[in-house]
Formats: sequence, C-alpha cells, structure tokens
Amino acid sequence: MPHPRLCCLRIDEEYSGFGFSLVATKNETGQFIDEVRSGSPAARAGLKDGDFVVEVNGENILSLSHSEVVELIRKNPNEVSFLVLDPVSRRHYDECSVVVHGQLPEVQRICSWSDTSCTSPKVSGNNLALKCSLLNRNMPPPHLAILTFYILSSLFMFYNLYIIIFLEL
Repeated sequence: MPHPRLCCLRIDEEYSGFGFSLVATKNETGQFIDEVRSGSPAARAGLKDGDFVVEVNGENILSLSHSEVVELIRKNPNEVSFLVLDPVSRRHYDECSVVVHGQLPEVQRICSWSDTSCTSPKVSGNNLALKCSLLNRNMPPPHLAILTFYILSSLFMFYNLYIIIFLEL
C-alpha cells in the first residue's frame, strides 16, 4: 500500500553530513532526494533516490524555491525531517487527489538514530514503523483527526459530525 514516509535524520559521529543530495529538475515542480549514500543517516532514515519531498521539518515546501528549502534544512545543522513520497506513492496520492501532509494516519515514521527520542521498531498489522516522539509532540489529538475526516469525507453524512463531537466530549 502506498504511503508517505516521515524520515528523521540526525548527524552522528559515524558519518559526516546527512548523506544525500537535494535536487530540483527543470521539467518538474518540486524537490527530490538523490545520491543517498550507503550507511548515511539518510539511508538509515529510509530516504531513497527519487523520493519527492513534501515537507521539511514539518513545513510544506511545495511552493518554495530550491534555495529556500536548503535554508530550511540548514536552520538546524544536526537534525532534519523530510516527509517524502516514492514515485508509486506520489502517483497514488495524485490520482486520489489527496493532499499529503505529516498528520495523515498512514505516515510511516523512521528515524536514523536510536535513543530515548526514537523507540524501537513496532509492528502493527503489516506495518513496520519507528515512532519519533520528537515529531509526535505536534500531532493533534485523535478526536480532531477523526473530526476532520468526517467533515472532509462527505457532506451528505454531516450528522456523523454531531455524534463524534458528543462522544469525544
């Protein structure tokens, strides 16, 4: 199943730099990951050549220039997060007209490090994901996500909105 990946990178003593290149192409809108080096924080965080970047450090970058995106990455020189889509996932979300963002429930979170801010792999169903508490601190409460889903899913089922509000209060 196609899904966005939230890749969290942190520079460590084992590797110099993040270990990837960020490229923009003339024929296509957006920024792409390229030249992911084996063993780098980028590789350990799950970045792959050809990944399309949607967010950097939680900020949507689709309308930003290449130099503005590079500046966002440089704001914190030791740590960065990327919300990315591989080509299959990007095509899927484009065809479904879904706006991709870091709060989608299907986002797979992967960290390049393992300490107190990143838990061990957790298997739920068929998904293997690493949870990054650093990034989860800005997540909305679950009832807001459900509420948003019902508002956006169908105007004809508006009565469900009242039921959810009543149950969550």
